[in-house]
Amino acid sequence: MSSDGVAPRSLPQSTVLTTLTPATARAYAYGQRVFAAWCAARGHPASPVDLEVLLAFLKWGSQRWRRSTMTVFVGAIAHHQRHCGVDLDTGLLYFFLRGFHSGQAVLSDRAAALDADTLRTILDLLPNTLAGLRDRALLLLGFAAALRPGELVGLEIGTPSALASGTLTIARDGMQVVLNGRKSAQRGSMSIKHVPRSGEPCAVAATERWLTVAGITHGPLFRIVTRSGGVGASRLATATLTRILRRRVHDAWLRQGLSEAQIHTRLSAIKGYSLRSGFVTAAVANNVDGKLLARHLGWSTPYMAVRYNRPGPSGDVTLVEQVLSHLEEAHVD
Repeated sequence: MSSDGVAPRSLPQSTVLTTLTPATARAYAYGQRVFAAWCAARGHPASPVDLEVLLAFLKWGSQRWRRSTMTVFVGAIAHHQRHCGVDLDTGLLYFFLRGFHSGQAVLSDRAAALDADTLRTILDLLPNTLAGLRDRALLLLGFAAALRPGELVGLEIGTPSALASGTLTIARDGMQVVLNGRKSAQRGSMSIKHVPRSGEPCAVAATERWLTVAGITHGPLFRIVTRSGGVGASRLATATLTRILRRRVHDAWLRQGLSEAQIHTRLSAIKGYSLRSGFVTAAVANNVDGKLLARHLGWSTPYMAVRYNRPGPSGDVTLVEQVLSHLEEAHVD
């Protein structure tokens, strides 16, 4: 019995261990029983497992068992989930496990979601300057396509360079983002995202205007704007994306009535990933289909982020239209 009263050996053994060696099967059965007992004691379903629940278990277990034991537990949970149709990203789990055992506060560094009201306020405050047009396109595209920071600043127009995260093309019905970065390469394929034209706010219209005014026809999509008002040749860095986002969020929060002290305590949680997190938050608030959300963000299921599965255009378009519609409604209300 563990220190908080969990008695894992009282639970039935898994029935999905026949492909393992006897020793591994016994270790995995014990690990799965520990996890199932922990979930039952807290009212969580053990299958399919939610990422937040799984990370909480790893943090709890890391205070009680050695890292080698917890590594076996991760293998046991992943094996059981695989037989339930869920493919866990064990590499991600081992990363968090290393952090927990080394005493690093891995979870506390997560980016806060950029909520729809704040994004809309940012858009209302952006000036009609080169920097303002760039930032409008940058934030709307990053939000609508739910891009990671490196994916967003690494996009290029035309034939991509070796440093590009992917390419963006604009058509009559919207934009297509083709990503070829590390996340996609792990599956040996590219991933495609579709962003439709919409009413205001429209990521497609904002991107078109930025490209036209900046005179960009090929190369990096999002570039530095010089102090003299010119457009540089260099792409934005991910750190620059965070600085831009924090500056715009600061102004929006002031408009919304927050004090400088309140902003100071919250602003450090705003990062490049806040755009991607904000899209998920808005999608959940708008009750969009979980499978569409999973495909758009590169999840195999709504429960766990794993390697990217290539989506079709119709699902992305439906999802993005729903979320952008919610963004517009949030401003009206």
